[in-house]
Amino acid sequence: MGRIISVESNYETSTMFANLDTQLRANPTNPEVRMRVWSLDKVLSGDVITEQNIHTLDVVTWFLNAEPIRAYGTGGRAREFIGNCWDHFAVIFYYPNDIAVSFCSKQAGLVTTTSCAVSME
Repeated sequence: MGRIISVESNYETSTMFANLDTQLRANPTNPEVRMRVWSLDKVLSGDVITEQNIHTLDVVTWFLNAEPIRAYGTGGRAREFIGNCWDHFAVIFYYPNDIAVSFCSKQAGLVTTTSCAVSME
C-alpha cells in the first residue's frame, strides 16, 4: 500500500461536565467539591487533552509504533464553565520518518465522534 505520510485524528464530544460545573458554582470553596469536579481543574486532571483526548492519540502512537518528536498546537475555551480546562485543541504532531499527524478535539455541541484517517504514498 505504500509509506504512511500523514494521519488525521479527532476526538469530538458533546458538552460534558455541565452537572459538575453546577456543583462547583454552588460551592466553589469546598475542597471536597473541588475533588469531585477534578475534570474541570487543570491541576487535578491535566486538562482534557491528557484526560480524554489521549485515548485517540494513543491509537495513533500504537498504529505508527513510534512516539511524536515534537508538536505545535493551540486551543482554548468556548464554554463558560467555572473550571479552567480548555474545551478545544488543534495540534500538529511530528513523528519519525516525516509523518505529520493532525489532531483536533472539542467538547461542545451535540455530536460525539472519534476518528482516525491515514494517508499513504
